[in-house]
Amino acid sequence: MRAHLLFSQAQDQIIMSFDSFDKELIKKGIIEYLTKNPTDIVEHCREYSQRDLQKYAGYEILNFYTVNPKNNRVSLIITKGNKEFYKQLEY
Repeated sequence: MRAHLLFSQAQDQIIMSFDSFDKELIKKGIIEYLTKNPTDIVEHCREYSQRDLQKYAGYEILNFYTVNPKNNRVSLIITKGNKEFYKQLEY
């Protein structure tokens, strides 16, 4: 069972999966992938708990990541209202 995964919007497929939450390993995977594919958007998802599977199907999206067009750095996308903000991932 995959606990966490990274999903490519451009390729429409899972690009990496993790058995448990490991912040540094997931961050490294996001940075490596977006460095090679700077026009893509990556979704960080996790599987629903067994209790939530009765209500929901698929995966819960936690965050979106992309390359910030202003400074070309891999960043977390933060959406507030109609605006998008970028928080750079620490390398």
